[in-house]
Amino acid sequence: MSDNTDNVAFDAMHAQQNEKLYTESHYNQEATVKEMGFFDKQAKGYLMRMYAEDQENGMFRDLDFQQYVDAVSPTLFHERMNNTTDEDPEYYMQAGDLFFNTYAGDFDQFRDSAMKYSDQEK
Repeated sequence: MSDNTDNVAFDAMHAQQNEKLYTESHYNQEATVKEMGFFDKQAKGYLMRMYAEDQENGMFRDLDFQQYVDAVSPTLFHERMNNTTDEDPEYYMQAGDLFFNTYAGDFDQFRDSAMKYSDQEK
């Protein structure tokens, strides 16, 4: 009986390690299901615009959108959102507002939200 108890405890710990833990944010603490869907759509739209812009600038040409999203690092995304200038596209400021105010600056949460919208489209 002890072996079974140990296995159950081990399995539970392993399952918890594989769960993503997100920063507490408006998105995961206060948003309604309807609002979450709206935020998912916005997040995907901003990532799609970044993808198109990067491709126009000769970057990531061999990657499809999913590969691009997987390749974008949290550091690169933070850099773009934290250091906007007047020369940057207007949507950078809007994306930054969404990113910091809705997702509390948690890139994994932002990216997963965007891809959740992608999954809903299928």
